[in-house]
Amino acid sequence: MRIDNGFRNILLINLPVLEGKYRVPDFPPIGLGYLSQNFLKEGIRHDVLDMALGYSVHALFSKIERGNHDLIGFSLFTYQHLLAYKIIAKVKHRFPDVCIVVGGPHVSTMREQVLKDCPAIDFGVFLEGEVPLIKLCRGDHFQNIHGLIFRQDGDIRSNEAVFVEDLDQIPYPRFEKFELEKYSENIAIFTSRGCPYDCIYCPVTRTIGKKYRARSPGVISEEIKYWYDRGYRRILILDDNFTLIKERVQELCRWLKSASLDGLMFSCANGIRADRVDDELLKDMRMAGFNEIAFGVEAGNNKVLKAIKKRETIEVIEARIKRACELDYKVVLFFLIGSPTETYDDFLQSVALALRYPIYSARFYNLIPFPHSELFEWVKLNNYFLIPPEKYLTRASHHINQPLFATPEFSERERKKAFGYAQRIEKLIKRRYVLRKAKGPILIRHIYAWLYTNAVINYLYRNISFIRRTGFKIRRTI
Repeated sequence: MRIDNGFRNILLINLPVLEGKYRVPDFPPIGLGYLSQNFLKEGIRHDVLDMALGYSVHALFSKIERGNHDLIGFSLFTYQHLLAYKIIAKVKHRFPDVCIVVGGPHVSTMREQVLKDCPAIDFGVFLEGEVPLIKLCRGDHFQNIHGLIFRQDGDIRSNEAVFVEDLDQIPYPRFEKFELEKYSENIAIFTSRGCPYDCIYCPVTRTIGKKYRARSPGVISEEIKYWYDRGYRRILILDDNFTLIKERVQELCRWLKSASLDGLMFSCANGIRADRVDDELLKDMRMAGFNEIAFGVEAGNNKVLKAIKKRETIEVIEARIKRACELDYKVVLFFLIGSPTETYDDFLQSVALALRYPIYSARFYNLIPFPHSELFEWVKLNNYFLIPPEKYLTRASHHINQPLFATPEFSERERKKAFGYAQRIEKLIKRRYVLRKAKGPILIRHIYAWLYTNAVINYLYRNISFIRRTGFKIRRTI
């Protein structure tokens, strides 16, 4: 086990999402992409294995054996983290002299608890990992590495994390160590980090930090041009707050318009706040090639929005949705089912809002109380849990009709009813969109609509690379 002198050969692992089967990811994991690119910049030897592409634990073992790695890094999500612990334990049992470091949202949320729950883990890195991992590999003393969780004298210790203030210092991912040909024709980027808001369902302080830091338009432009020259024409911007600074986005839009990158399309599929865009910005973005934006609506009235501390009004949200539809964006709306104070009638107001506009898609999510969020503490204080956190945290999904808590005003039965109804509404909205936008005779348009809403077809699209690449070319014309 190499520790005092650092590490010289690292393997970065993206774990599979589902036990027993997998969904081919749409694009390579950006977090690992940043770590990999930073390793390349610093001249540190490393490999990457994205197990979500279908690789088994045996394939992971073979990779370790062939590569002679001395440090293995795993990215962890709370969803199915117990499965991740089992895989890590198997790796440690098979290769006891190899050190294991973990990072990702689950580690940032749970911190020292992760090393307590999984003895096979040697180190944890929370919040941003680029700088701590470089220092760990160089052999810096543990106490001098910000954001590091480590074992010492039988105890688990951690150091305060320090954010990178100038994100332009971190090279953007080129994914040189990834199997790019196995993903879709999409590429995803981040242009900022952090969120200054305090929505009660989000453990933002623990996972990404409240301090907002943005990359400069010049560096973002360089990244976009790089992927354009590689043949990519659809770029997903996954920021939590892409439009927080209007002037920054406008400067980027000016560059995009002057660069004349034919066929380039942008999607803000992760969601933007309606109160951080106005008519001018929506027009600028549309003219620069943005064709899809999602709004985190969450609820259909001001009562519930206030209860979840969204700091937006339904009037502003609806005005932005209406304008985005008028500008011919593909508009996606996100809603939560079961927020504090919400009733079934409040949920129906969310449905009515989604049906009121010619949007592309609406998505209704089962609300999950994550540890260290205000929502979690509220549910715990009121003893509203239907399933204890220690059971639901490894398997809970936004997409499964299993409420995790209930309130006197919104019962478990009503929540299940709401989720089932919302799924039908989601399909109806997508069908209506395709019928409006598809070209050709009515029969052809109905065939398109059926393809878009058929569960089997969509499963094949998500999981078979050839079908997905061909299907994307069809989908982007609608």
